Formats: sequence, C-alpha cells, structure tokens
Amino acid sequence: MVGLAEQYAEIRPRYEKLCDETRRIIVESFEESGIYFQNISSRAKNIESFLNKAGKLNGDYKKYSLPLSEITDLAGVRIITYTLKDLEKVDRFIVGNFDIVEKRDVGEERYKEGKFGYQSIHYLVQFPENRLVLAENKKYSGLICEIQIRTVLQHAWAEIEHDIQYKNQSDVPRSLERKFIALAGLLEIADREFQAIQDEDARLKKTIDEQLQNEVTRANISKNISDSDEPVAALVRSKRYSEAILLYNDKISLSPNMHTLYLGRARAKFLSGDRQGALSDIDLALGLAPTDAVAQKLREQFIEGALSESITGDVSSEYEDPNALTRQANIFIESGDGVSAFELYSKAQDNGASKPFSQINKAISCYVSLDYTGSLYFLDSLQSRLGTPMSVTIAAMHCLITASIDRSKFESNLDILENALNEVDDFTLSVSPLAKLRRCIESGHIKFDDDVNARIEVVFSKIERKNNN
Repeated sequence: MVGLAEQYAEIRPRYEKLCDETRRIIVESFEESGIYFQNISSRAKNIESFLNKAGKLNGDYKKYSLPLSEITDLAGVRIITYTLKDLEKVDRFIVGNFDIVEKRDVGEERYKEGKFGYQSIHYLVQFPENRLVLAENKKYSGLICEIQIRTVLQHAWAEIEHDIQYKNQSDVPRSLERKFIALAGLLEIADREFQAIQDEDARLKKTIDEQLQNEVTRANISKNISDSDEPVAALVRSKRYSEAILLYNDKISLSPNMHTLYLGRARAKFLSGDRQGALSDIDLALGLAPTDAVAQKLREQFIEGALSESITGDVSSEYEDPNALTRQANIFIESGDGVSAFELYSKAQDNGASKPFSQINKAISCYVSLDYTGSLYFLDSLQSRLGTPMSVTIAAMHCLITASIDRSKFESNLDILENALNEVDDFTLSVSPLAKLRRCIESGHIKFDDDVNARIEVVFSKIERKNNN
C-alpha cells in the first residue's frame, strides 16, 4: 500500500506548477496595472510540513481523515504590500480574477478571540472558468491555492512571532505577552502613519500635476495649436515628465528670460522625482520675477509640502466672486473665446467654484479652442456616475469630440450618451454647461465641415428628445 508521503510526493508537482502560474498571473497583472508590492513569493507545501499537518489532532482524533483533499494550503502565494490601501487594491484584484472558495481575516479572528497576533487576509481560490478553458490550464481544475496578503509591518510581526515558536498564546510568558500587545498597537499606528504619508505625498503630486496640466493647456489654446505642434503638452498629459523636461530645456535656451518656462520645468522635475532640480528652477524664476506670487507659492509647496486649494497655479491678489467669474467666462464661450474663458474658469476655481463644474467648463474651453486632447484630459479627470446630469454632460462632450476628430468612435459614444440619458431622471439642456457651447456652435464661432456639423446636431437632438419626453 502506497504511504501518505508517497501519495503527496506524486501530486506535489501539480501544486508547484499551480503556485508558479498563480504568482505569474499576479505579478504580471500588478506590474501592468501599477499595483505596488514589496514581494510576492510562492511555495508548494513540502512533504515534511504536509505530514506534520496531516497528523494534527483535534482532541483525541486526527483533524484530517482525508488530508490530501482536506488540507487547503498545499499551494500558497504570499503578497507583501507597502501600505493599507495597497491591500485594498490587492483584495479587489483577487476577488475580481479568481473564484473565491473562502476569505478569512486572520487578524480580526484573533482579535475577536481576545488574542494578539499579526494581521493577514487569507483566501482560498481556484482558477475561474475563463482560465480553465485554456488547454494549458486544464490541469489546475479543482485545485485550490491559498493566497495571503499583508503589509511589510504585518509581515515583520508574523516572521518574529513564528520565530519565537510558542505553540499557544497561553504558553507565552507574561512579560513577553505585554510586549507583544504593546507592539501590536505600535505596528497598527505605524501602518496608518505610513498610509497618511503616502496619501499626503499623492495629494501634493496631484496638485502639482494639475498645475502643470493647466499651464500646458493654457499655452496650447492661447496659440490655437494642436499637440502635434506643441509636444510639451502631449508629453505632460501622458505623464512623460523626463521627456517634457528636455523640451523645456530647448524652450529655455531660446527664451532664457521667460520665467514661466522655469516654473513649468520645475513642476516637471518635481513630478519626475528631482526635488532639488525643481527648487533650483524656482530660484531661477524668482531671479527673473522676484515678486511673482505663483513662484513663491510653488516654492512653499516644494519645501513645506503645503497643499494649495488652487490647482491652476494662479494666485489671485484678492478674492473674486467665483459665480461672477463663471458668468463672464460663459459669455466668452458663447463668443468663441476659449482662451479667455479658460483663464476665468481657472480663477473661479481658485476662488472656490466647484471643481467638477470647473473641470467640465475647462474641457468646453479647450473644445472651443480646438484643443481636443486638452478637453479629453479634463473630462477624464472627472468621475462619471450614471443617473446624474454630469454623466450626460461628460458623455455628450465625448460625442462632440469624436464627431470632430474620430468618426470611428462616434457611434459607440452615442450609445453611451443614450444610456446616460436613460438613467437620469431630469436633464435640462438650457441649464447645462452644454447650452452655452451649443449657442457658440450655432452662432458659427467654431467652424466645422458639413459632416461634422451633422454629427453634432445628432448629439444635441438626442438630448432634446430627452427634454421633450
């Protein structure tokens, strides 16, 4: 009769391959989607560990009567992340890409039992049907893999606890137990503080990026040129900051006394990770324009990490009514002056106007100035939630842009607009930001050929039918 060790040794290679394939899927997906991780390891349980677990007792009886089918961690993958939010991203990935047999929060279980210990989320997963239909994956059908996820600090706790090797918490001397409990609290605080640091850094970078995006948009629409003629804008919008810096170098060599170029390069350097280079460029800008409030504020942001409410880089000398600024900008849109409208919408936002409506208005300003990639950038910065008037406005703008530059996507965008209109209870064109854009187009301030005009009319007709129902 073949012994248990021999039986497991025979099937173990399948679990080794399952580990390797699960790890490969996770690593490649994380690298593609930008999910950060410290380490991802995998292992198939060795024969000695398997036999030890198979022989465990539950009272006077063996815990496993059929260990080969009842032990669920024969294949294991461990994911170590940096922060708590990274854990949330990993959780969403696992739930969305594997069939979940079981999910356990080990830390929460220990807490409810009045025990101390490291936090860790454990999943038992199987490959979903869409992976098993592939010939190379059929061998994994029915196999379970355990996936553990934890932060670096949680992993440090687990490794230390494992190294001390007490079988039960009751065996731990009281002096060590008190230290374990104190350390558990410290590690939880440290994990939260690391997350707070990451969040603040992300907000600062987002603020600087938005300032730079506004700057290149302003330069683009004021010259009424496309991204093919102004490659800095294209590079910044695709977040290729190092390449943008090289183009700023060329511009500065041609116009060395234009202090705004140094501010643009400073922002690009900061976002590329060169903080000292960014500060040097700020000093050069202040050397040319010592009283420039934008340069002074930017320097404060780089040094102190202070977050400004402004995302445009404009610093108003005194408060201006954002509603008045927006009304004036609307007039400029209707007259076809997207450049002036963009400036006023930016100032309105600096003075407290709603960010979502400011972004949609800046998208319209870019459209009026024929900067379609700029318009798409501001649209993509917005969250579109079905059932809201904003979702209709965003969908309509995508239709108008593709009507002008990409007819192949126009019909599919029309379907998205139709869906948005069906989901919203009330949408009134006359009070929508789209109304001023339509008046601008009807007045002939933006010139399109007949085919484009016909597609634009289809968009507005679809919206008006919703109004009339």
